[in-house]
Amino acid sequence: MAIIGIVAGRMRNDNHALITSQDKKNQFEHQAYVDALTGVHNRRWMLDAFPRAFHRCELNNSPFAIMMADIDHFKRVNDTHGHLVGDITLKTVARCMTDHLRPHDLLVRYGGEEFAVLLPDTGLQEAKDIAERVRAAIADAMIHRDGLSFQVTISIGITPTRHENLVPGHPHEEKLEDLIGEADQALYRAKEQGRNRVVIFG
Repeated sequence: MAIIGIVAGRMRNDNHALITSQDKKNQFEHQAYVDALTGVHNRRWMLDAFPRAFHRCELNNSPFAIMMADIDHFKRVNDTHGHLVGDITLKTVARCMTDHLRPHDLLVRYGGEEFAVLLPDTGLQEAKDIAERVRAAIADAMIHRDGLSFQVTISIGITPTRHENLVPGHPHEEKLEDLIGEADQALYRAKEQGRNRVVIFG
């Protein structure tokens, strides 16, 4: 009985060690793919998740859109109120975007104050409606810190998928770059046209 007890104890310890090791692995993977400041996914995660979402939409012959969003005058926020308030602004915008996107939309902090969103199974009009909802929600959101209260706006560029332009066997990563480039151009036009607006590529 003593030997059985020892073996059982070792098995429990081994199982605990395996579970602990898997928990740590999951934690490291989470940290690798999530932006530490905002809590949304990061660009590294996007490079894997977006092409897979493209592929699913292609297989189903369903539309999708890419949305690029950038906080207006973010440098002014940092210069005026400091980087801590800038961080709070980024977190507020990320939370607001999360709250007003659909559960299956893919939100990423693309870099700095810029965010990328993939909208699967989404036609152009619906993409515009989602972008406007997000834009309006952020414009209405108050940012608070130590008695300071202010608001920011975002500019958004959208590009819809065009299935006829997809070449069989064409690497999805290159198509991802093309679509992000188009959405970025639309975003740039939104900035030029006065900010706090949604512009469609094309």
